[in-house]
Amino acid sequence: MNEAARMLYDDVLWLFSINDGEGALISLERLLTIGQIDEEVAEFLDLNGDRLLGLYEGYIGPFDKVVFRGDTTPDAMPEGYLSRGEFDRLYAMVDGQRTIGDLIDASARTPLETCASIEQLHRARLLAL
Repeated sequence: MNEAARMLYDDVLWLFSINDGEGALISLERLLTIGQIDEEVAEFLDLNGDRLLGLYEGYIGPFDKVVFRGDTTPDAMPEGYLSRGEFDRLYAMVDGQRTIGDLIDASARTPLETCASIEQLHRARLLAL
């Protein structure tokens, strides 16, 4: 694991320890986006995956909620932003009819990674939930 990934993972653990679930999810999203998942992180995700999905559902809403395009357009984002992870594929699927669950089911990534990407797109205001 590189130094940035180690720092993010340590941040995730520390933020959870002080009950800052939202902050921990933000650091987790960054960790998942950079793709530095070693055995320790993979074990953490495996052991806590259901709890983390529950936290995401608490923040982004029930998985049967319809996803809309936000008020920010891709051209307003830094060059290459949508090429990270599955951002471009998820964004392209948003049609005002598909739900969070539909996006999770259609994604090639794990449900947790997909929720992390959805929330990052939401925080960037590319998606409206």
